[in-house]
Amino acid sequence: MAIIPQLRSFFYGDVPKPKSKVVSNEEQPNDWFNLKGDNRDYEHLIKLGKIYRRGGPVSEAIRTYANFVFSNGYRIEGDDENLNGAVMDALDMMGLEIHGPSAVIDALVYGDAFHEIGFGQGSKNAVPVAMFPRNPESFRIDADDYGVISSYTQVIKRDLGENIEISLPVKRVFHLSFENIGGSVYGQSLVDSAYNDIIWDTMISEATAQAIKRHGFPRFHVKIGKEGEDVPEEIMRRVDSQFQRLNSKQEFVTTHDVEITNIDQMGQTNAKLYGEWSTMRLCTALGIPEELLGLGRGSTEATANVKLRAFYDKIGAFQRKFARQFTNQVIDQLTPRPGMCKLVFNEVNPQDQAKVAEWLAKMFSATQIDPFAVVPRKYAQELLGIVETDYDEDDFIDEPNEGPEVDDPI
Repeated sequence: MAIIPQLRSFFYGDVPKPKSKVVSNEEQPNDWFNLKGDNRDYEHLIKLGKIYRRGGPVSEAIRTYANFVFSNGYRIEGDDENLNGAVMDALDMMGLEIHGPSAVIDALVYGDAFHEIGFGQGSKNAVPVAMFPRNPESFRIDADDYGVISSYTQVIKRDLGENIEISLPVKRVFHLSFENIGGSVYGQSLVDSAYNDIIWDTMISEATAQAIKRHGFPRFHVKIGKEGEDVPEEIMRRVDSQFQRLNSKQEFVTTHDVEITNIDQMGQTNAKLYGEWSTMRLCTALGIPEELLGLGRGSTEATANVKLRAFYDKIGAFQRKFARQFTNQVIDQLTPRPGMCKLVFNEVNPQDQAKVAEWLAKMFSATQIDPFAVVPRKYAQELLGIVETDYDEDDFIDEPNEGPEVDDPI
């Protein structure tokens, strides 16, 4: 975001400008997505969106990423507690818990997510109050030859007539991308990275379904006549038409010169192996453990836990990237000056509370005179997920009943 060069200028003087330029090694198509240094293929973006909307393992994997990023919630950290609470209320009003996972999905499907930021009206120093998700298929990033973003443009393509272009300044757009290649202003789509494996999985699934359909019904070899006998074609066609009308209750009654042999008793073989091979490659390309898609092929609890820990680390990296970009582009516009507070996601890796409690008990017993000498009380509460409340326990202790009041006899 533009605020980062401003901070560098404040601390270090003039903002450094690059001398090298953004260069693409792909041919530039002559269409309205043609940009300097980037090949923006509109038709391919539509195809990536269709792949996600079709469902199946691809969309389930993408949703798993988005759900895990926001699964354990988030918080605002900063020196001013009152400001932290105000920013948290603003994010709740903007619906970050709803729009955040949507941005993650768009960034993984298309490579980029674009949310228009709505500002409050009637104030000279308006602040963000709303977020509006927009389809990345229609957005263009306006950047110079050095990769410096100047604005965003939504291009509404019409079949008849001129295209409508809506220009938005940088501060009016929350732009999220997780992976960028070669300094490109556009992000790398996870679906596009796994495109070949997705196509292969589709081909194998379709071919397997057709094979099962073809070999799921009995196939017979019917011999008519005796050896050396020339059976007329008319009779052969008549018998063939009878076998085409078979059903599950069909029985055969033939003469001695008709022999019926089942030539496809096993049905489609090795279909499971094809499916496992395709699923393995697809999960590898999407970077997600098979166990999270409901599969457990050849997996034990130990190996599953190792895979999940590696996946949690990947989700943690996604969370930090999201938090950094959202803080720079949105939260810094909510505060009097940049850097006063930031978005922080809670730990995504669930811990066994019994093990944590056992470890805390050992630490407390080691310092019995002051149990919180090593482990602070607040830190222990955070490990156990205990949230302090603003009431006093004494308020819930019943006072002893002293009986009805009586007049003082004196």
